[in-house]
Amino acid sequence: MGFNMNAPDPGLVPVGTYLAEISEVSTRSSKKSGDAMWLVTWKRVDTRERLAQDVWMLEGKGAAMTKKRLKFLGFKTEDGEVDGHQLLGKRAHLAICHEEYAGELQAKVDSKADDSCFGMFPEPDTGGADFPSFGLEGGSYDIPPAKKPNSSDAPF
Repeated sequence: MGFNMNAPDPGLVPVGTYLAEISEVSTRSSKKSGDAMWLVTWKRVDTRERLAQDVWMLEGKGAAMTKKRLKFLGFKTEDGEVDGHQLLGKRAHLAICHEEYAGELQAKVDSKADDSCFGMFPEPDTGGADFPSFGLEGGSYDIPPAKKPNSSDAPF
């Protein structure tokens, strides 16, 4: 019996949608632009295992996306400056996909997931944030079913 080197890491969370919570935020500089950014770490609410990390730009072209993400999580323009520690404990359903980075398959927030705010969906029990530009009007939203992994991705 051989070992499939192309199989995903058995510890890699499957592709799908998970209730997640921001557990860590660190400030860094982009290697490409030098702009300030947050490295946001998401954990699963049910198991507390690390789900994925996401980059939120604080300056430059990506800053507009960060502002939309913050509004989605309930921050308002009148809140003024938001510090990274204020994100800790914020929850959303998170779409997770797999992407290769530096030759290694990793779990990643699927920022292009249909009908999401950069991979985030509201929590159904709270109704989430009012974010009409992403079709989340009325405070309720049916989260799409998790994407099933391709059988060729199975580690066995």
